[in-house]
Amino acid sequence: SANSSKSITTKVRFIPVVFHVLYDTITNDISNQRVYSQLKVLNDDFLAMNANLYQTQPDFVNRIGVSAIQFYIADKAPDGSDTIAIIHKKTSVKSFPFNNNVKHNSTQGDSAWNTNKYLNICVCAQTNPNILGYSSFPGTALMYGGNDGTVVNINNFGLSGHQNAPYHLGRTLTHELGHYMGLYHTFEFGCMAEGDSIKDTPPVLSSHAGCDKGSNTCSTDSPNEIDMVENFMDYSDDGCMTMFSVGQVGIMNSVLKNVRDSLGFDSTITFTTQIGIEATSFTNEKIEIFPNPTKDILKLETDFTILKFEIYNSLGQQILSNDNQPNQSSIVVEKLPNGNYFLKLFKENNQYLIKSFQKQ
Repeated sequence: SANSSKSITTKVRFIPVVFHVLYDTITNDISNQRVYSQLKVLNDDFLAMNANLYQTQPDFVNRIGVSAIQFYIADKAPDGSDTIAIIHKKTSVKSFPFNNNVKHNSTQGDSAWNTNKYLNICVCAQTNPNILGYSSFPGTALMYGGNDGTVVNINNFGLSGHQNAPYHLGRTLTHELGHYMGLYHTFEFGCMAEGDSIKDTPPVLSSHAGCDKGSNTCSTDSPNEIDMVENFMDYSDDGCMTMFSVGQVGIMNSVLKNVRDSLGFDSTITFTTQIGIEATSFTNEKIEIFPNPTKDILKLETDFTILKFEIYNSLGQQILSNDNQPNQSSIVVEKLPNGNYFLKLFKENNQYLIKSFQKQ
């Protein structure tokens, strides 16, 4: 059950975070204490150690995933000097629009530290107060040009107090970092059979608000299951959210291994979790793609059966796929325009791995 404790020893990816806090007047700055409160929420949520885990609906208790991802405030600056990477920066901008301005000095924001080495999180007032946060998605153009990272509305950051309820318990950043690690909304594709392309999260017609447990907005799934309103990738109230699924954890681990592989370091730790599930990883498979860069043919070497593949351009648009040709060992890419691409390789249970390659 969700209430039993279990000791797990597993390899954990530790990711260094830089918090860029932007404010216009000193009263709109936030304390480092609030930053630390947010960090604790993240680390509890990603290891399934959150206090409200027991509120998960019984149908989904055996699908709770332990991501084996942890976040720490970077203690080394890019030049190697010691630091505590919480930057408080006064700016002339009262609030920031829904774009990349906050990520650059030139637009009164704060420029990112090396986005291949650090997770950059900007905390600022939003011109549109309904925007709680947004994040760059792996495999899209936003990964480049110093724009890779996450933005959170300062009102919904950390344990921000009841004036910001129901989005006051730090779950906005948990949700946004799910996107940063490659997760779609659970309602992304509505009632299409796989919903968010992950088998163990039932399809959802549209986003939930509040905490509508027991609701079932899609009957396209078989068996027909209730909605996972407690999933971090829905829009339910912060107090309603309790979990990532095992399938979602597999995708995040895959993105960390294949796309965001330069971020952070791995270390083996033992921790106690409240659930009876091992940390699930789909990142141990051998996967080689070569030559990379390539002019015409991309060769694949894996130790698992490739059921199908999809290729996306740097804007996240799917431009090539194959169905029903399992275990293809090469892909002809000579007709693709030159540029950066992402190859999505599917294996059983709709799990997939992502690799990047360059066409020249």
